[in-house]
Amino acid sequence: MPQARPTGRQGSKRDLGHPTRRLARARKAAGGKTVSQRMAEFIDRHRLLEAGQGVLVAISGGSDSVALLAGLAELATHPQRRYRLIAAHLNHGLVEDVGEDAEFIATLARRLKVPCICERGDVPAAAAAAGIGHEEAGRQVRYDFLRRAAIAHGCTAIATGHQLDDQVETVLHRILRGTGLEGLAGIRPSRDLGGRLRLIRPLLAVTRQQAQEYLRRRRIRWKTDPTNDDPTYNTRNQIRHELLPLLRTGYNARVDEALARLAELAAAFGPQVSALGEKALADVLLERGERELTLSAPLLAALGAYPASLAVRTALRLLESPMQEMGQEQVEQVLALAAAPARGRRRLDLPGGLRVCRQYDQLILTHVAATTSPACAPLDGQEVPLAQPGRSCLPDGSSVYIEFRDGGLAELRKFAAGKDAFVEMMDADQLEEPLIARHWRAGDQFRPLGAAGRQKLSDFFISAKIPQPQRRRAWLLCDRRGLIWLAPHRLCHRVRVTKATRRLAIIRIDQ
Repeated sequence: MPQARPTGRQGSKRDLGHPTRRLARARKAAGGKTVSQRMAEFIDRHRLLEAGQGVLVAISGGSDSVALLAGLAELATHPQRRYRLIAAHLNHGLVEDVGEDAEFIATLARRLKVPCICERGDVPAAAAAAGIGHEEAGRQVRYDFLRRAAIAHGCTAIATGHQLDDQVETVLHRILRGTGLEGLAGIRPSRDLGGRLRLIRPLLAVTRQQAQEYLRRRRIRWKTDPTNDDPTYNTRNQIRHELLPLLRTGYNARVDEALARLAELAAAFGPQVSALGEKALADVLLERGERELTLSAPLLAALGAYPASLAVRTALRLLESPMQEMGQEQVEQVLALAAAPARGRRRLDLPGGLRVCRQYDQLILTHVAATTSPACAPLDGQEVPLAQPGRSCLPDGSSVYIEFRDGGLAELRKFAAGKDAFVEMMDADQLEEPLIARHWRAGDQFRPLGAAGRQKLSDFFISAKIPQPQRRRAWLLCDRRGLIWLAPHRLCHRVRVTKATRRLAIIRIDQ
């Protein structure tokens, strides 16, 4: 027969598992507050969750994510919260899957009465396909899984287990690498993921030690990643195991608090800094594509050091660059390219497959993976027959509209007064059917309006200082004899309006 638990004053002192004792120890470990209280206050202060909201909790099995799930499950029982939780685990496919992690997490989820989903990814294959490292590929695969799972289960928040030690290490890492004011803000409490999804970090007010003590008191196990204890594995581990202990013992015992306070102050200026960055970028932005931005190099160089730096960082974020790999050094390299003399064509390759090209007075930022052909190569697309008169649709979503009318030089003079670059007037009687639209091809020639003779199109592009991306996108309108209009850059001399012109063709490209 099992012995009864000791009762009375003496027994209660020895009983460290008693609920009152556990609560006291919890408050002492967390600076007077329990871990769940700290999480609740942080959630409310930053408005991370609403009552009844669906939350997908990312869980790896480590102490941070396990404490996150346990803490949210505890809070979800409160009548005024009632969060609807789903635990989500991804096996990255970096080691042989023996099912231990998934089984451990499924068992934990059952104990906490939280539904659980597990999936296996293939990070090595994703890294090889995208030409990136395993760390970046792992991040992409993981967030893709979390987004899909959240949407599938009706969750509008994805919670990750970043805690206060992560914040301190992140700020220190960025300082060492070189960062701007935005980088000092460290890990934000939340960020939008698009649509109705938000990424939240409810554990940021809790240290690793507090999280682990919380789990010990609740007798909840976690799994340990041995690479986290290896200071030679990466810079983050060296900061954790070597630099921070040195700073605490030799310089400031409360350095963690100081760095966390710095991050909080920097984050408070986040909206203003973001607004300044967006305005600075708008002031220098010439063209914006899906995976490409074209900036004015002279305007960027004239902004001043801080606004220019913000403009570049804002541009990098718009292109979804891996900002954790972009330090101030990379930003200054971009600014140096913008400030350099506008001669020739120079290139700068940045992390995440981002390429920056200086072409004349333009700075072009693009993802190399999004470029389907070499930057200097023409696009040999299909020929699009043009209705005449009428409207014809082009493959890029634009259209060509052609109309004919009687008139000559007098009409041309009126037309030139308010001329749009994407509208051109020519002598209709000089056109020889059929008319087509296509892109530049190797060997293309024409006589530009006002020129003495024929030129190769490649030579014209160089002399007119037209950057490569604009060359690839330019539409060539041609008749049976050849090029009649390099839109929107130059008309062919052959179809110009003269004193002898009696009938006009007006061609407009609508984008």
